[in-house]
Amino acid sequence: LLAPPGGRSPARLEQIALECGYTHVLDSKPGRIEGDAARTLSRLAVTAQLALPMLEAWLLGRGTALVRLQLRYSVLDMAKRAFGDGAYQNLRKRLLRDPAA
Repeated sequence: LLAPPGGRSPARLEQIALECGYTHVLDSKPGRIEGDAARTLSRLAVTAQLALPMLEAWLLGRGTALVRLQLRYSVLDMAKRAFGDGAYQNLRKRLLRDPAA
């Protein structure tokens, strides 16, 4: 299994991973596995702060929980592309240190 750091994946990552001997890629883009032959698998950040009802909603596809997570991922991905990785990481570090920033 290949899990790229920070969820940054080039467009051909699945093909490159297969050529290097990996069988699957773990992607940070939230979603559900579609079909038995999927080579790219979505992963979700499950931490001690995550409420069990939210995890259940993600896994079972209840309500808008997964859609909201996908929207959040898309917005953050656009910010990474707009600012570039370095500037995005610096801004993220500053905001996480001082949530009022």
